[in-house]
Formats: sequence, structure tokens, C-alpha cells
Amino acid sequence: MASVPAVLPPLTTAEYKEIYALFLPLCYNREAVFEYIGKCLSQVTSPDESGLHVLIVGPDSYFEQKCQELDQLVNETVDQQQDELNRIQLKITELINEQETTGEDIDLLKSTIHQLELSMNNIEQTWFTINTRPLLIDNKYVLIKKLAEHEFDLSTLSPVYKTIDRSAESVRLLMCNDRYLLMHQHPNLCLFDRELNLVKQTLWSYGEIQDMCWSSTLDRFILLGENNIFLVDENTMSINNVLSIDERDLISCTCSDTVLFASTNERASSIMEFKLLPTIELIGEWKHPLTCDKDETICDIVYNNGNLALMIMNLSEESLPKNSESAVMAASTFV
Repeated sequence: MASVPAVLPPLTTAEYKEIYALFLPLCYNREAVFEYIGKCLSQVTSPDESGLHVLIVGPDSYFEQKCQELDQLVNETVDQQQDELNRIQLKITELINEQETTGEDIDLLKSTIHQLELSMNNIEQTWFTINTRPLLIDNKYVLIKKLAEHEFDLSTLSPVYKTIDRSAESVRLLMCNDRYLLMHQHPNLCLFDRELNLVKQTLWSYGEIQDMCWSSTLDRFILLGENNIFLVDENTMSINNVLSIDERDLISCTCSDTVLFASTNERASSIMEFKLLPTIELIGEWKHPLTCDKDETICDIVYNNGNLALMIMNLSEESLPKNSESAVMAASTFV
């Protein structure tokens, strides 16, 4: 017949203090464990013998990801110990309140506290193997060189990647989107991929090309003739004359998400404004003196991030140096 455990009277103050004397150091030891883990992680990011520090770039960096993996590995064990601490504390409270406490209850509780103490102490003796390889960076990847003001050193450009032969009759214009490079190789319009391989071409028989730009809104290349606006589909290489402008010569174009801008080829140039959707249609015109002076002409325009930059040429003979065939250039910006 199994023996009945001896029932003890409620815990005395002395017994209560004895159990808590075993339990409380574990709570303080947990804080010491977190401090120890923090020191270990800080050593990972400390400088090496050469004094170089690890560079952490952004919250999603590879380095931070590995630190999080290491932290998670340690926290899994620490969280289990916290659950055990909570269970022991609850058990102590129950024993204090219960009227039927056995000697086995007290011995089991003391044994559990002792085992948990050993487990927490063992964290400092735990080793993690971290295999790393050095990141080799070629010194030529980063070049630092001081240039004089207004100087541009062409020797810093990379070597020629590929050469494309073009005839003298070809228009000297280039335009690209994120997939293709568009250029004119007489007598064709040609599309080249990122490796500069010719992938598509179609006959161009609409006269001089003054300028070209890409519209992400229309998903088309826009080509500017002297009096016409064309759309070119990169998929089919179809060419559509979408608008003719009589008695106005156009010279340069650029576009935003909603508007196409085109400058006129004349003294005191104007900038014509066309909406893109649902069809390309003239909606406004900026004229002299807002665009330029009466003895100036707009050579080129570029739109970017809400700004319209103009390249302006001064045609006045008084403004030119003696025996000079070049014109004075200036840049203006409309916001």
C-alpha cells in the first residue's frame, strides 16, 4: 500500500525566506545574462586589430540579419528560462496560500530552482560557431580625385564598351528607356538592347528628326519633326503622326507625366505645352519675354522633377567676341 505523503502545516516565515533566498538570485542573474549577451554582440561590431569598423548599411543589411539570427538563438533559451521563473514564482505563491503542503513539494521546488540556476549559469559557457569570409574590395572600385572648378577629366571615363558604326546621313540623337536605346541609322530607326545589340528597326521616311524623348505615360518614344509629332511603339516599331503644327518650326522636346513641352526654332523662342492624354493636344504656349530675350533662341529643353531647364543661345552680334563663330549659351529654369 502506497504511503501517504506527510502533510506539513503552512509555510513558516523562515521556510518562506529560505525558498525566496534561492529564488531571488535567479531574477538578478537573468539581468546579468542580458548584460553578458549585449557585451558579446558589441564585440562582433568592435574594431579589429587594424582599427577598422564594420559598416552597417540600413536595417535590412546582411550584417544586421546575422546579428538578429544570433540574438534569436540566444533568446529562445532565455525565454524558456523566463517561463520557468514565472512558473516557480506562481508555485511559491500557491504553497504559501495552501494549507496542505508536503515535504515533497518543498524539496521538488528547491531542486527545480537549483536546476534552473545551473542552466542560467551555463549560458556564459555556451559557444556559437560563426564562420566568416573577408569581403575583398578592389581598390579600383572607388576612385577619389580632386578636380579643378569647371573641369571635367575625360580620362576618368571607362574604356569603350562597344562601337556602333553610323553613316553621315544619320541623325545625331539618342534616347532610351529602361529597356532599349533608340537611334537613327539612315535610313532606319533602330532599337538596341542593354548589350547594344540591334534588336529591331524600321524605315524612317518622315524627314529631319529634331529631337526625341520617352513618355512613360504613353509607353512610347516621342519624335519631333519640324512641324509634326510622332509616336513610336517599341514593341511593333509602328510610327504614328499624331499631330501636325502648321507655320511653326519645332526644335526640342521633353515631357513630364502629363505634359509634352516643345520649343520653337526661332528668335524669341516660345515653349508649346501639349497634354498627353487622352490625345496629344496643344493647351498653352509660353512666349517671349518669359522664355528668353528677343535676340535669343532656345536650343534645348529638359524636364526633371517639376523643373524645366532651358539651354539658350544669344544671337546678338554685340554679344559675340571678335572673330568668334560661337554663340553665348545660358541656362534658365522654370518651376
